[in-house]
Amino acid sequence: MNLTDLPKNEDWDNWDVVLSGTEYSYYEGATAVGIFGAAVGDITAERITRVDLWYATSPEGYASIDFVCLVELTDGTWATCVAWADTTGWDCRSGIAWKVAATRDEAIRLGLDKASRAQLGVPLPGEADEDGAR
Repeated sequence: MNLTDLPKNEDWDNWDVVLSGTEYSYYEGATAVGIFGAAVGDITAERITRVDLWYATSPEGYASIDFVCLVELTDGTWATCVAWADTTGWDCRSGIAWKVAATRDEAIRLGLDKASRAQLGVPLPGEADEDGAR
């Protein structure tokens, strides 16, 4: 997939940040870890075959961002990303975490926290939805 093909919305058009570190980063490449801690290499646009689910919003409507995605990679594995930045930008107070799992279900179950699963609409069995209903 090309960087320009990745989905965007009015709050999010900056995949290059989560894929290659931050604009002012001291490193290159968004290095992912496997669910059990094994290094799995860099996540690049070219390694993504499809974006299955994604969510991006700016809670106060400017500058800060909350971002979550679930993507399928070229080798058949699945990756999750949870990223955030406050209003000071990506290199001040921010975080980007990529995790890779063998299956989609494993990526959802082990690569995302409850809040991220809720944002993507993929709660685990028994988890309350956003309204508190089961």
